[in-house]
Amino acid sequence: MNEPPPTDPETAARLRFLTPRARRAGYQLIADPDENRWALLDAADGVKLYSADSLGDIEKYLSE
Repeated sequence: MNEPPPTDPETAARLRFLTPRARRAGYQLIADPDENRWALLDAADGVKLYSADSLGDIEKYLSE
């Protein structure tokens, strides 16, 4: 991940914004430690649908 860990205040603020946005779109936003990336999972079944190096990329995906 290109962002600092979630304990960083800036990252924590972005997560507070993006997590409910992802949820409203039917996703669960997680930090994927296995791939060292952010991931969007299907909220219903947990299948990984998208992963990215940065929260900015997640935000762009949610805007599409």
